[in-house]
Amino acid sequence: MSVRALVARWLRFEEAVGIDLGSRAIKVALVENVAGLLRLSHVASAPTPPGSIEGGLVKQPAEVAGVIRTLMASLGKAPTQAITAVSGHNLVVRVLRMPLMRDHQLEQAVQMQAEELVPFPLVDAIIEHTVLRREPNGDPPGMDVAVVVVPHSMTEGRVAALELAGLEPLAVDIEPFARMCSLLEVSTQTQLREEAVALIELGAQSSELTIVEHGRLALTRALTFGGDSLTKVVAAATKLNEVEAELVKQRDAIAIGLDQIEAPECASPAASLAMAPLVDSLVRQISHTVNSFRSQTPNAARSEAAPLDRMLLSGGTALLPGLAALLEERIGVPAEIANLFRDTAVDCPSQVGPALAASGALYSVALGLTLREHVRHGRHEWLVAA
Repeated sequence: MSVRALVARWLRFEEAVGIDLGSRAIKVALVENVAGLLRLSHVASAPTPPGSIEGGLVKQPAEVAGVIRTLMASLGKAPTQAITAVSGHNLVVRVLRMPLMRDHQLEQAVQMQAEELVPFPLVDAIIEHTVLRREPNGDPPGMDVAVVVVPHSMTEGRVAALELAGLEPLAVDIEPFARMCSLLEVSTQTQLREEAVALIELGAQSSELTIVEHGRLALTRALTFGGDSLTKVVAAATKLNEVEAELVKQRDAIAIGLDQIEAPECASPAASLAMAPLVDSLVRQISHTVNSFRSQTPNAARSEAAPLDRMLLSGGTALLPGLAALLEERIGVPAEIANLFRDTAVDCPSQVGPALAASGALYSVALGLTLREHVRHGRHEWLVAA
């Protein structure tokens, strides 16, 4: 089976487990159709073997496959198909404004645009596109097209790990689309689908910002920020090992940049001072991306920049105490940590929901992946009702 076939959205429906292959943890989620309603039947996670996933690449597929097999065994009767996703600095996702054209012309135009977007030969990459919106009556007429360029190296290791775990790779998605599904498309906060929302994934090694406007992808950018970098600077500043530094980071993150470094609750001013430059860089990157969105999408009716209504944070680093408040204060946009198991129209059984309520932000990709097949095939009565 070709990698291109895996990335393409297949027309048949398959119930599949979503598998998020992260550098710090591997997470799985399974949503099933029960009497016409979608139910989250299982979620689980396990630590990623050290060094097996780095920089968005699965470098040790056999080690990763072993963890996947263990997680799948915990599901009991589990599907044989799986969906995973790619992310990272080598993934290129751009929303381009293009003239109206026929499909065969668009294919050629996308190929030409892709050559300008990436620094590597296109023969080493997969190129996909989807039309987000057509405006035949626009001034001028045109359409918005999402172009995705994925290096083969990003997909090959993931496919190998799934196959070694005894699973059939149903598709390789991209993480921004998965988060759009879990955080917006199935959210009970229906107003989110009418707003401009920044989805900010803060991971261990990398981070990503995706802006969605009225339910449509507007832009997505990789951020040079990760929780591991914070841990390393804390370890260097405090002379602690990384395990101890991780605990200090969790405790003192609230003091970062909030003029609280001298406060009594900040037990390690040195740690907070060490983290501050990295968090300042994160704020600058987010601000730059938000300003880019505002400048590219003017409100024609008022001749002013389009507003950003809110920021939704996900990923393990998003759970650092005080970080959401800091971003809200610095960027001037309401920020909150996503709670997947509270604000979802998917049924979460009592044994699943409360136990994971505090860590719901960790499962945005895994849940979005297992949901996308249901959503794409219209097997989502709750969404129609909303």
